[in-house]
Amino acid sequence: MKKNIMIQNKNIKINPNISIKETMKILSVTIEKCLIVVDKRNKLLGTITDGDLRRGLLKNKKINDSINYLYNKKPYFLLENKKIEEKKIKKIFIEKKLSVIPIVNNRKVVIDYLTLGKIENINIKNKKIPKIDIVIMAGGKGTRLDPFTLILPKPLIPIKEKPIIIHILEKFYAQGSKNFYLSVNYKKNIIKSYLDTVSNKYNLNFIEEKKPLGTAGSLYFMKKLIKNNFILTNCDTLIDLNINDLFDYHVKSKNLVTLIVAKTNYKFKYGSCIMDENGFLKTIEEKPKLSFFANTGMYIMSKKIFDYIPKNKKYDATDLINDLKNDNKNIGLYVIDEKKWIDIGDWSEYKKVKTAFEI
Repeated sequence: MKKNIMIQNKNIKINPNISIKETMKILSVTIEKCLIVVDKRNKLLGTITDGDLRRGLLKNKKINDSINYLYNKKPYFLLENKKIEEKKIKKIFIEKKLSVIPIVNNRKVVIDYLTLGKIENINIKNKKIPKIDIVIMAGGKGTRLDPFTLILPKPLIPIKEKPIIIHILEKFYAQGSKNFYLSVNYKKNIIKSYLDTVSNKYNLNFIEEKKPLGTAGSLYFMKKLIKNNFILTNCDTLIDLNINDLFDYHVKSKNLVTLIVAKTNYKFKYGSCIMDENGFLKTIEEKPKLSFFANTGMYIMSKKIFDYIPKNKKYDATDLINDLKNDNKNIGLYVIDEKKWIDIGDWSEYKKVKTAFEI
């Protein structure tokens, strides 16, 4: 028996001339994680997702560039009043991996849209968030935060009356992660004593380094404990991201390691002079703007990386990545807006965070 399909009229339509930055902002608060691109007459042009934006940034598109060449110009859509069985439409969503299907009239004007979760009388469970283990590197001395860290270890540096480590635990826990591994060394007893006082809802496992092992060396002691993909993060980094999206991207890309990177822009305050091979001026550019992908210090990794971790030797995440690259393994980049990244690794950044921090 055919049943009516319930659609909704929430506005997720955008113009193709808006910037990547503005589109990312809209997507960050949109449950559907997909926007419908229309012209001035509301005619369907296409759809765009977070993945489309990320691919554009990886191809050196600037954050203020328009989305005009990034969106999908051949979207799947349905005509209004077209009768379709619920079972069939559900199959279309799943097979084509869609989150939104625009509904258009005979002039291709968007009048509504359909989502899988809103199909009437179909009991669709929310996608299960993977229970990803979290490894937090909390053993460093934090010398850039001296003299604070001469007394307190870096994970206990306070932000808004709570240590940074608690903010990190809370953000991951809120998205389903409960199993945490903390690699500790410097002032480890202070860290352990403090965390013994927090809620037992966190399953905290301490890996004690007898000597500093870098940002990846202590992973050697976790090779028999972690059975699947896991997130590795520094203890001075807070990132606002969807773990489910990150996990899907990592798995679909078949990466051994995916770096979470922030698209950052830097304005050089001087004129940049380019010299030719004879020592004469070739070109000069006044105060050029440069773009970089900044490594945030957070990664999602396959358990296969444990084969590369040396025993009881100093070994950084950058060493691991270089070794994997030399072996021609897949290393991916998951691009986020730099405003989604908070780093308190040095005093200048910490002072900014103190006045602007929101969580």
